[in-house]
Amino acid sequence: MRTVLCISLAYLLGSIPSAYVVVRLRGYDIRKLGDSNVGAANVLRCFGIVPAAITLSADVLKGTVSVLFARFVGASEAVVLASGLAAVAGHNWPITLGFRGGRGAATAIGVLLPVLTAPISAILPATAAVLWFSRNYAFAGLAFLGMLPPLVRILGLPMYLCVYAVGLAFMVTATTYSRLRELSWSVVRSSVVARAGDWRPAPNMRRDKSHEEPTWQASVLRSQVEEAAREAVASMAG
Repeated sequence: MRTVLCISLAYLLGSIPSAYVVVRLRGYDIRKLGDSNVGAANVLRCFGIVPAAITLSADVLKGTVSVLFARFVGASEAVVLASGLAAVAGHNWPITLGFRGGRGAATAIGVLLPVLTAPISAILPATAAVLWFSRNYAFAGLAFLGMLPPLVRILGLPMYLCVYAVGLAFMVTATTYSRLRELSWSVVRSSVVARAGDWRPAPNMRRDKSHEEPTWQASVLRSQVEEAAREAVASMAG
């Protein structure tokens, strides 16, 4: 019963869409802005540093509180770690938004703060430097999760913690590449529609605006794919 309680509450806590709530209070839907990602990076891009900082803090707290609550009720270490995974899963695939959430980097960091405090303390300065130079929360989060597993092994911590860190990193990168594939397909589809509109203009008639709209959509989506591709390549390089 304690196991079910901890994991269920962790998932529900992770499902609270911080970015959606912060932006919704301003009268907008974050899913229709920027790259449509429900996360702090998109909030920063669209609304600036203060709303993004609030979103980032809330996302980190979701992971930290999930782990600390499991420890507070006396759950086993396995349940504590499972609760952390559930919190990240709730953020990435929230029931509150039809299972389409963010990438989970901030929530994963929040999970790891009480689990791997010493390695994280060593990595945070490097992560801050990556964030400073890249100006990209998602890239900094992926760099953080990429540096963590090797450091866990270097410090001689248990192997299962290294596997756990790798699992969290995989959950974050899986959502990143999933989003990249979706945007790529959207660009291909919109480009085909745009070309079809250009190939069959009405003779001796003024060009209809409906032929221009798909081209505009394709250009916007193409820029989003290029941005996501740069993040993906950078994460692999890190």
